[in-house]
Amino acid sequence: MSTLTDRVLRTPFVCAALVVAVGCSAAGDGDGQGAGAAAGAAVGAHAGAHAGAHVGTRAADADALAAPAFGRGSAQSAPVAGSSDDERHAAALLARLVAARGVSGREGPVADAVTAELRRIDPRWQPQIDASGNVWLQFPVASVKAAADAPIAFIAHLDEIGLVVTGIHEDGLLECRSLGGFHDHLYRGTAIELVTASGAVLPGIALPAAPDNAANGAPAAGGTGSAVRTGGAAGAAPAEAFLVDVGARSPAQVAALGVAPGDTATVPKELLALGAHRVAGRSNDDRVGCAALLLALEGLAADGHGASLRRPVTFLWSTREEVGLEGADVAARTLRPVPAIVYAVDTFVSSDSPREDPRYAFAPLGAGPVLRALDNSSITPPAALAAVRTVASHHDIPLQLGTMGGGNDGSRFVPEGAIDCPLAWPQRNSHSRVETFDLRDLVQLSRLIEALVREG
Repeated sequence: MSTLTDRVLRTPFVCAALVVAVGCSAAGDGDGQGAGAAAGAAVGAHAGAHAGAHVGTRAADADALAAPAFGRGSAQSAPVAGSSDDERHAAALLARLVAARGVSGREGPVADAVTAELRRIDPRWQPQIDASGNVWLQFPVASVKAAADAPIAFIAHLDEIGLVVTGIHEDGLLECRSLGGFHDHLYRGTAIELVTASGAVLPGIALPAAPDNAANGAPAAGGTGSAVRTGGAAGAAPAEAFLVDVGARSPAQVAALGVAPGDTATVPKELLALGAHRVAGRSNDDRVGCAALLLALEGLAADGHGASLRRPVTFLWSTREEVGLEGADVAARTLRPVPAIVYAVDTFVSSDSPREDPRYAFAPLGAGPVLRALDNSSITPPAALAAVRTVASHHDIPLQLGTMGGGNDGSRFVPEGAIDCPLAWPQRNSHSRVETFDLRDLVQLSRLIEALVREG
């Protein structure tokens, strides 16, 4: 019987004329800038269906490693009664990843967290980190014949949006600009955690916007207005610079704290349980994707170092996705042979909210993972979509199909000859402090990834 990848590669592409309203640059992620359209077609069983038990070293004591309280709140690593064991385990793993701070270009702590999880799952695995900070895990195959088959790859990104210090004022305030797609107002007048080059974490406050700035576009007093919102319209007035107060009253006091231009900041890290199945927090984009790969690998660990795989498989955790898919760009030019299919695992920005128009990007939370059929960076061939939907149906995995704006890491592999087939979970409030999703979707997404690896 032919493998899924073979069937996709032998199926002629179906070409169609598409008119796509592009709201943000395909060079960057842009998930927080707005979504695209969605077809909310569910495939397989209901989202509450049995998620399947992961095996290998996913022992109960692994959940005891759940992150302690972090940020300014108490981080709950699992939801309340009513959730399944798989959901509680997934929440505990996600909490550990969310606790790591990793603004674009400073992903080291998140990379360390991912490699620690990989070694927990199977100490024999030897993840590698390349010069761009990408984490790689490449699997052997069962036979010489399998080694000759076209490889596949899965990729999720390590980084999160945040601020970078660009200057220090005479009064000790830090001037910052945004990194990644920003809704500026969500990161003003709020608590901030600044990470210095030494790794020290300092509390701070991002000052509110100047009262008259919205009216005339002028920078606040003492600000340069140099922080331009990502994705702003050409010719638009520059956005007001972010000003952060860390308690210093002079440049000398700032230096004494170990703070310097180039340091990064984000809001306090926390993961909040919302009822039995949902959680909210900062950097679920894309720590949920990172967690989905790890959960799938826990299931594969039972095979003894991937001995049953039909073809080479690469797992990648990339850097600097939020500022232009930069880590994926390096990986795409490095990974040889070129994968036949790259599955980029990232957010689907859903309109499943009373604040959104359900005619656009509607994929209900809790109804299963989403195939991102089209976004600003790539179009997935219909044959690839059909093949994934077939696998999901065989394993009773609910699956939705949708399109949205933004971009994905897999698109960087397309010029090299790969097919980009993005996988996602539906999420509300993307690129905010309270990115909200359903743990059942994460569990089912990890099952889908594991099935694609086994049948790929």
